[in-house]
Amino acid sequence: MILELVQKFVPLKVKTFLKPYFRLIFPNKLMSVLWITFRCTYSCSYCPFCSKQSNFPQQFPIECEKSGEEWIEALKKIPPTSFYISGGEPFLYKDLPYIINNLPDKHSIIGIITNLSMPISVYEKVSKKIHLNVSFHREFVNETDFIEKILALKNRFHINVNIVATEENFDFIKNKIHIFDKNEIPYHIDPLVDNANKIHEYSIEYKELLKKYLEKSRTIKTEEKLAQKIPKKCSAGRNYYNLLPNGNALVCSRIIDYKYSPFIQEEVDESACLGNIFDGSFYLNSDDCICKYDCIAHCDRDYAKISIIKNKVHK
Repeated sequence: MILELVQKFVPLKVKTFLKPYFRLIFPNKLMSVLWITFRCTYSCSYCPFCSKQSNFPQQFPIECEKSGEEWIEALKKIPPTSFYISGGEPFLYKDLPYIINNLPDKHSIIGIITNLSMPISVYEKVSKKIHLNVSFHREFVNETDFIEKILALKNRFHINVNIVATEENFDFIKNKIHIFDKNEIPYHIDPLVDNANKIHEYSIEYKELLKKYLEKSRTIKTEEKLAQKIPKKCSAGRNYYNLLPNGNALVCSRIIDYKYSPFIQEEVDESACLGNIFDGSFYLNSDDCICKYDCIAHCDRDYAKISIIKNKVHK
């Protein structure tokens, strides 16, 4: 329960500072990203999962999604885990409030990502005061309406706003970010990673602007270093795993790209697949693995321990 207390009471700036050291503070904490659905109300061009260039919503259509009752029964049978729920737009999955409200006591939810595009009544079905990581997409939402919805839900949830530094969002970052400061709404800004998994090439002006907002663990330099295909020792699959809408388990979210993305044509090692929680084949690795894949997802590097293997060439 320590992690849940930290999530609830520790200020956002302190949590952001501590996040890169997560595995030093909680070395034995089992974490999972639950991709409850890849369906989304938006179609962001830079989204690796739900954009028009990606086919994840087609590969995992609503027909493959399980009911809330099926999820609860399956979650009863797996080890205690702290879940971060992602998508798609998770609240498009109609049974999400049911899962949150009836989650087995041995599990916990440390956060849910949402673009707040669903009606207020959907969020009000959730009876627990959980953390919402709210994503702002200026090309799809009126910023005034977005802020008003946040204020309406502020007392019901712990809210943090995430902004991807796209060209559409730069005007807001430059001239209107004070709206969040004025209303005491915490936020953070991430650099843009495109569908080819490369860091967007910003102009000098934009780079200077971003310097003020990017945390040390989320700098462009750090992104470029971890995007390289360097063999490394990784604890993902042992103390961290990902669940897909159909219950398939993979060691990390980057493997989802390698296994399913139309942009990557590379075979995935079977050791990266951890079975399925609905058919009883789910398992966790007993030891760290040697991974050849590039790391671009913050969740992977925050919740798994990654050690670069020096002076060794992967063949």
